[in-house]
Amino acid sequence: MDDKALPTNYQILIAALLEVIYGNKFTNICEYLIKRGILTNNNIYSDELSSVRNLYVKHLSTISDKMNILSNDLIKYQYQVPHFSRYQLDFREIAQIGKGAYGRVSKAINNIDGMEYAIKKIRTRKFDYESNNKILREVKYFARLDHRNIVRYYGSWLEFDNDGVIMNIDESDEDDSYDSSEIVIYEKKDNIVGVLYIQMELCIYTLKDWMNITKIRKLDEIKGIMKQICDGVKYIHSMGLIHRDLKPTNIYFDRFGTVKIGDFGLVTINKKLNVTQEKKDDAIILFDHYSSGVGTELYASPEQLKSNNYDNRTDIYSLGIIYFELLYPFGTEMERVITINKLRRGIIPNDFPYNDEIKLINNMICFNPDERCTLDNISFT
Repeated sequence: MDDKALPTNYQILIAALLEVIYGNKFTNICEYLIKRGILTNNNIYSDELSSVRNLYVKHLSTISDKMNILSNDLIKYQYQVPHFSRYQLDFREIAQIGKGAYGRVSKAINNIDGMEYAIKKIRTRKFDYESNNKILREVKYFARLDHRNIVRYYGSWLEFDNDGVIMNIDESDEDDSYDSSEIVIYEKKDNIVGVLYIQMELCIYTLKDWMNITKIRKLDEIKGIMKQICDGVKYIHSMGLIHRDLKPTNIYFDRFGTVKIGDFGLVTINKKLNVTQEKKDDAIILFDHYSSGVGTELYASPEQLKSNNYDNRTDIYSLGIIYFELLYPFGTEMERVITINKLRRGIIPNDFPYNDEIKLINNMICFNPDERCTLDNISFT
C-alpha cells in the first residue's frame, strides 16, 4: 500500500459522505477516484464494508438533518461538482456502427462483465418537448418488450454537463413498473444538451446488409426470415403497439443468425385495440395522437403517410414490401426505388420469379387496410 494513501477508515468515510450526497451514484464516483489514485481501496463501496459505511452514513445523515447542510446547500451547488460519465467509466467504445436522425449507435465493451453491447446515444435539448417525447416513447416501450425476435433492451440513462440536466430517466429490464415522476425537467440554460444512452443487445448485421451480399436466395431461407420477422411483429401487436418503421435497416441478425426487430423510435400504442388501462394511461403520458407522414416512404402504408387514422395493419403493409424485396434482388439502389414505387401502385415486374407468392404480396400491400390480410392469415412454413 502507498505510504501516502489515506487510511482505510478515512476512505470509507469519504465513500459514506459521497453516498449521502449522491445516493446510488456514489459508486461511479468512487470508481473514478480510485482510477485517479485519490482513493486506493477497491472495497470501500462494496458489500463487504457496507456495515461500517452504513454507520458513517447514519451519523452523517443525522448531522445533515440537524444542520441543514447536506440538503439545501448541496442542492444549490450540485451543478458545480465535476461530472462523472457512467458511459466513460463503465464502457470502452470500439467503433461507431450506425447513425440516424435521432442519434448514433456504438459498439462498446462493458468493463465489468466484458461483454459487447450496442449503445445508442440520443442528444436531447431543453424545450424540444416533441422530440423528447419521441425519445421517451422509444425507451419506455422498448423496455417492456421481451421476445426472441426483438433486440434485447438492457437499460438506459441520461448524462449531462455541469450546467444542468434536461431530464433524468433510468429504467432497467428487471423492473416493469413506470412512474412519471422518474422523468424530471430542470431548466437551467437555454442551450443545455443531454445525451440519453440506451444499452442494447449487439447484433452483427442488418437485413439490408444480408440482401446486399446475398443475391442468390433460396425461397425456404427467405420464408424462414419472414417467419421470424412476423413472429416479432405479432408479439409487438399483442402488446398493443405499432412499430411504424419496419424496413430492412431496422431488422437485424444476431451472431447465431436469429432475426431481431429493432429501432423503436416511431413505436406508438394501437388506439383501436382494447388494451389495459395502464397501457392507455402510459400512451396519454407520452403520445396522445397519431402523426401522419411518419415512417419511411418506400415502406410505410398509404394511410400512415397521408392520415392519422390507422392501426397495426400499417405494419402488415411494410412486411409485404420487405417480402417482395427479399424475393426480388436488385442490382442498384435506383432500380430498387423505382421498382418498389411501382409495386406500391400495384405493378409487379414481369420477370418476378415467384408467381405463387404474388397473391400473398398483393394481400399484404392492399391499399385498403380493411382488405389487407392479418398476421394470423400469413404462413411462411
